[in-house]
Amino acid sequence: MYIGEVSKLTGATPKAIRLYESMGLIPIPERKGKYRHYKNNDIGLIKIIKEGQQFGLKLSEIKQLINHSTSCDSIHWDNAIILMKKKSQEIDGDIKKLQQSKVKLDEIIRMLEKETVDD
Repeated sequence: MYIGEVSKLTGATPKAIRLYESMGLIPIPERKGKYRHYKNNDIGLIKIIKEGQQFGLKLSEIKQLINHSTSCDSIHWDNAIILMKKKSQEIDGDIKKLQQSKVKLDEIIRMLEKETVDD
């Protein structure tokens, strides 16, 4: 299938799909004339890439997980688990920082409201 169809099926823009190719995230597709022709497996990889990005993974991190050396592209699942655990810990740290910021912000709001009432 052509890049427009792949874009519709995956939600990735044609520009993003070309970027994934140039970075080696998906294999360079065969060409039919001047058009790229993608396989069903490419759609799965693109969806995995997009999901990884939604979780905050960088393309360079995702690239480390994808194995194109086999006859069918695959994911290094052990590495994916390690990376996901690391990302989960980072998110936990971000949540803690945000909760601390919220506590401070709420304190400032209460202080300002009190000053406004006292005036």
